[in-house]
Amino acid sequence: MHQLELRKFRFLFSILGLTLLAAIWEVSDPAPEDNPQVKLFPSTWAELYPESADTYYAIARNYAQKGDLANARLNFERALAKGDKAKEDLYFDYAVLLVRMEAGPQSIDRAIDTWKRYFPLSTRPDPSTARRAPVFEMER
Repeated sequence: MHQLELRKFRFLFSILGLTLLAAIWEVSDPAPEDNPQVKLFPSTWAELYPESADTYYAIARNYAQKGDLANARLNFERALAKGDKAKEDLYFDYAVLLVRMEAGPQSIDRAIDTWKRYFPLSTRPDPSTARRAPVFEMER
């Protein structure tokens, strides 16, 4: 009788076993930043889609992290010109860059207003405080 009751739950136990196996695999998986294929992704993306907003954004972040803010701005503006309005990081980081560069107040205000218009529910701090921030948002 006892064996008959357990047979009813055989499928449930199978699913539970597969779930546990997947959980163990996920926990034991090495950090993605240690994976060399992940490091190749931006350059591969740039080769496949050289004119995409994502490519220009990656190039802009790279320049910004190296301290070349003029080239970072140029590539941010190229990415923004592509018209992709779904990437909050792009709009926010561009506004932060302008603040850090101490660009003209009109440019900064326009960038911040655009970011706020497209992402009104964002929980990020106002980019105008970036001058006082210890870490550039792009270095996350």
